[in-house]
Amino acid sequence: MIVESTDDIGLIKSILCHPEIYKTIIDDNCPPAEEFTPPMEDHNYIVGIYGNEAVGIMVYHWIDDKYYCHIQVLPEFRKDHALSFARMALDIGLAKNLPIYAEIPCIYGNVVRFAESFGFKCIGIKEDAHLQDGKLSDIKVLRNDHGIC
Repeated sequence: MIVESTDDIGLIKSILCHPEIYKTIIDDNCPPAEEFTPPMEDHNYIVGIYGNEAVGIMVYHWIDDKYYCHIQVLPEFRKDHALSFARMALDIGLAKNLPIYAEIPCIYGNVVRFAESFGFKCIGIKEDAHLQDGKLSDIKVLRNDHGIC
């Protein structure tokens, strides 16, 4: 697998707006997928390529003084390539020698467990911070200081 930075907005949008991904990364205040434009300023997109196909994307960006990541793996590649892509993409972010943060709505327990499988630890909960389908849910705040444990 090749893991590299990309600024190809078409590729980025094709992954982030995939129906199985987009519905899990939005809240009730987000536009429909066809109207979504990925933010490019101050964002670093890392794509995983296996063979000739994009496997997923890791998004890195700053919020205040914290470095955040969001990993999205296309459904057809999750079983065979999700963990290897996550590890390789995380190594790029950790090269900055900074902790990396992630915030995951608690309604996605499988995503929380996936993040924990490659070194993220829960450091807090934001109560009733995610509104999706008219329902509030908590968000887990996770941090990775050292990569895969």
